[in-house]
Amino acid sequence: MLLTAVYDLSVGSVAYDFITWLVRAKLEQQRRGADRLHVVVLPHTHGLGGFARHWGPHDADTTYWRLWHIVMAACPLAGATVTLAASREVEYSGVLWAPTGKAHFLGPLVDAARAGEKIPLLSPTAQALRWAQQWTAGGRCVTLTLRANNGGDGRDSSPDWLPFAEWLREQGWQPLLLRDTAHALNTDSGHFAELSIDLRAALYASAAQNCFVNSGPVVLAWHTGAPLLCFNAALPLQPWREHWAKHLSLELGDQLPWATSDQRLIYQPDDLPILREAFAQWTAASSST
Repeated sequence: MLLTAVYDLSVGSVAYDFITWLVRAKLEQQRRGADRLHVVVLPHTHGLGGFARHWGPHDADTTYWRLWHIVMAACPLAGATVTLAASREVEYSGVLWAPTGKAHFLGPLVDAARAGEKIPLLSPTAQALRWAQQWTAGGRCVTLTLRANNGGDGRDSSPDWLPFAEWLREQGWQPLLLRDTAHALNTDSGHFAELSIDLRAALYASAAQNCFVNSGPVVLAWHTGAPLLCFNAALPLQPWREHWAKHLSLELGDQLPWATSDQRLIYQPDDLPILREAFAQWTAASSST
């Protein structure tokens, strides 16, 4: 049976939030016993690729780019085929799932997990894993995903990540810094994984640990089972604390209900002492198991 899941760009985010929606589609596929998943990306009233609005500082060209390289490119992680519809008049095949409203938030998944449902995981492709495993050979790779969107929302990475990377080297780890895609494209220091959802997910899955702030790419670790330490969770407290409670069903101190022992949300700022302490605690816990 085919499940056709409709992602409506008149309300849906053209961002990493789409990946959370994709997990919701996988959950619906699981509930209905469908063996195939097809995603239809439905445009706003302006036609092919139209959007309700542009997100953050992104102009129209950037938003189109994110549509192709985040939304469309993420579908293989769910084993799904995908169509970008040319208009809102689409004939659907199979069983239809078309949630209303902003269905890309995490809350329904958290609520379902707390009710006892098994939340499905996304998976990078086999070829992406082959490449990522070459980059992480030796088992000591730790990714550091930095955020520098300068959006004024208080979520950008602090300057302490570079000394944290040096501290990790001193401890015998191999830190790998991943920048925002836009930053990577504007510099010569980029890594292939910064430019591909599939490669980024594969790298997170293959690394010993992955460290983030409250940013878009962290959802790849949330939804693939990759290890993670996410700092700045729900920070700054206003308005993000209210946002997390309303849209993610998470209060301060809560963990994802499907989290493993290698996955932690850390409700503290990304200052160097906190970065080092949290990593040391994870190392100690990992060595004792």
